[in-house]
Amino acid sequence: MTELPMFDEFLHAFFGIFQKSFKREADFLSYINRPDAQRRGDEASIVDNAIISPLLELLGFAPGEQAYNQQKQSSRPDFAPSDPVYSTCFIVEDKNTSLTLTLDLNDPNSHLSQLRGYIRGLRFGWLTNGRQFMVWEFSNPSQPRCIVDLDLPTAIREWNQGGAASLADNTTRALRDVFDLFGKEAFTSLDRLKDELAIDLEEWQQRALPLGNGGGNEPILVESLQSLVEELKGDARRSLNHHLTLHDEYLNKANRLTDDAIESATQQIQQLQERVLSSLAGIQSLVGLSAEEQAAIQAMLMRLEQDARAFISPKELFDQVLGVLNQAFQRKHADKAKPPKTPSSLEKDYTPLHDVLVSYANMVFGWHQRQATLRQTYQANIRVFDDYTVWTALVQETMLGGLSEDQRRD
Repeated sequence: MTELPMFDEFLHAFFGIFQKSFKREADFLSYINRPDAQRRGDEASIVDNAIISPLLELLGFAPGEQAYNQQKQSSRPDFAPSDPVYSTCFIVEDKNTSLTLTLDLNDPNSHLSQLRGYIRGLRFGWLTNGRQFMVWEFSNPSQPRCIVDLDLPTAIREWNQGGAASLADNTTRALRDVFDLFGKEAFTSLDRLKDELAIDLEEWQQRALPLGNGGGNEPILVESLQSLVEELKGDARRSLNHHLTLHDEYLNKANRLTDDAIESATQQIQQLQERVLSSLAGIQSLVGLSAEEQAAIQAMLMRLEQDARAFISPKELFDQVLGVLNQAFQRKHADKAKPPKTPSSLEKDYTPLHDVLVSYANMVFGWHQRQATLRQTYQANIRVFDDYTVWTALVQETMLGGLSEDQRRD
């Protein structure tokens, strides 16, 4: 197996891919500046053979392990890098450089839909047109997550200005993720790790580099530890980003009555509450409802919206509203020798109000139930968000307080 380089070496080799001649142009940037019409049909010659295949080899996949344009069951992805033990590691789908990548999963012919069709139980897939390089994570195939979105010409220009030091933070993170997640060892190192953990102490001592004897091995230890820390840091950052992304997803869903709702839940509830209040105004003179009593009923509606435990059931809400109406009704007719019978139910005696109040209660109770279900589903992401929020507040008064959000996450 090809030994993977350190990350700094990887960066030099990665950008070296784009410094060579591309179809008689001096380098990739010169080539990509050609008009689209001159670059149509360059998927195989440029994207496949000049960019992706060298990148896969750099990540440890020999040409024979790249599974280029080979039939996989009923599909034929551009690359399906594999290992004899692990089998297929991930999928690569390439497009020519004149195309813009299409990402609409509702369109079965979009490029992302095509990539998803090739995944078949795998976790990762690459999608690129040689200008935009994307990595998608398919733990949930119906909602794939983009974890790398790299503008290659921009990254090359940054590198050309001064190497690694001139790369933007997001460029470095994207390439670090590619290096950490898609080196062949990331898929095949479990057996190697088990073997190394199981060696005899005597053999380990014979293989270990001695320290403190003037042999100069200390820098090797430091470099190895620094590399390990960077790997752990990258893994932690990816995990944090994943949790925070899912927390954003939770907030978006929790503020809607259904996943596909356009308006927020509060907007829809407010509209229905206004209908309740309008219906209430229609019977105001009939029952002699005072402004204070109207406000009391409106406060009940607000309490139901804000507190899922305010009422045990819709019936409890209906009974309390009826109680206020009957109080006004009895006061209005108190001076009559033979007052009319006090209404016994909203449904029978205040039907229009009852009907809209039922719709309102069902909507709000349903929303609270949806929120409870979502909190259970996203409980791990909510805990991470809460912990991160507390940590962010705690460090505001320290040297970390002036950092940007990206820097804090790092």
